[in-house]
Amino acid sequence: MNKKIIITALITLLTAAAFGQDRIRNRGKEPGMMLDLSKFSMGTMNKVEDKKQYLSTIQLEKQRIQNYTLGIVYENAYLFYKRGDFQRAQELAQSILEIDPEFKNARTLADQAHRMGTYGTVSEAEILSAKKTDAQSLYSSGRLIEAQDKYKEVLAIRPTDQDARNWVAKIDKEIATEYDRRGDASYSQQDYQTALDQWYNALLIRKDDGALVSKITKAEKQVKDADLQAAMKEGVENYTNGNLLASYDSFQKALKIQPGEPKAAQYSAQLRDAIGKGYVSSGNKAYTAGKYDNAIANWQEAKNWGYDSGTLDAAIKKANAAKNAPPPAKTTTGAGTGAAGTAGTEGYGAGFTPPTEQATFQTTLPTVDSGRVSEENKRLSQEAYQRGIKAYNDEDYETARKEWTTAKQLDPGNTEAATGLRKIEETLAF
Repeated sequence: MNKKIIITALITLLTAAAFGQDRIRNRGKEPGMMLDLSKFSMGTMNKVEDKKQYLSTIQLEKQRIQNYTLGIVYENAYLFYKRGDFQRAQELAQSILEIDPEFKNARTLADQAHRMGTYGTVSEAEILSAKKTDAQSLYSSGRLIEAQDKYKEVLAIRPTDQDARNWVAKIDKEIATEYDRRGDASYSQQDYQTALDQWYNALLIRKDDGALVSKITKAEKQVKDADLQAAMKEGVENYTNGNLLASYDSFQKALKIQPGEPKAAQYSAQLRDAIGKGYVSSGNKAYTAGKYDNAIANWQEAKNWGYDSGTLDAAIKKANAAKNAPPPAKTTTGAGTGAAGTAGTEGYGAGFTPPTEQATFQTTLPTVDSGRVSEENKRLSQEAYQRGIKAYNDEDYETARKEWTTAKQLDPGNTEAATGLRKIEETLAF
């Protein structure tokens, strides 16, 4: 983008030189047109959403500067055309198109300048008359947008042509009416999203249409309600199938659609508690079996889900000590059920209370395994990785980080998840 802006500025300067004493037609510095970017600082932004908003603002400002500059260049290309210097008019118009191929007026002017320069005997009036004839033929065939484009080509060559201007306005109204009609038809079939797309297109033309705004507002609410119900239903189904992680994600999706939705908030809190306790239970079982690395990995994951850090840090410290301690001598008086014990202090050391194992919900959470990874864990790891990709593509970096962290914990050998986590750190660092 920067390169394009520089090129455009150079074109403008060259145009000024070509006119000699004639000053470039300048629209003036519109109030508030240029954003004071010095007031922003990425370093003070902690939330991903804030950084995304900042970068989007910069991108919009760059685009506005480019559009403004290209507009000046186009005005000067048109002046060359009116003076009969068709070659330079064409060159400037082509330069605009190299930067912005969608600049329709520049394309029309380039074609017209080429035609006038090549066939000087053909008058401008004859060319405009032919374009109007084409426009009328297209209009009669019901091809409204193409007809309007033809009239706009006339205005690109002769901006004062009132007949073409009236036809553009007339077709605008008919296009808006057609969009409105299509929106009504889609709405009657309960295809609310398509209806919204059509009505928004109409609103771009009929900006002050209160009735249209009312229809859009009503449909937006219906779409939102439908999305909310779908997310809640998905959350219940995932929970019923024993997939608590997916259930939690579904209720979080519902909260994004409707922040503060009571049931979604309640279920999310209960699921966080259940998932955390599920990982605690898996860690306790691993500790009892002498799989200390597995126990630590599960307890670390339980911390991520809000389980009491003090209790888990003590358990992790004890597991690290047990892992590095020499094997105990055999005894015939041992009580309890293994390294972790069942309650109180046995297996953990005096004064230590083991993490609570009983979860609120019935749970089938996967065990985080630091050694051999089961096929089930590999499958679940890949699913979490795919969810992370979707979140990353949606620029929801926090969700992507959580999913890829889960993927790594389920399968430490998931190198794709590790790469994704590094990518997130690089993105947020920028």
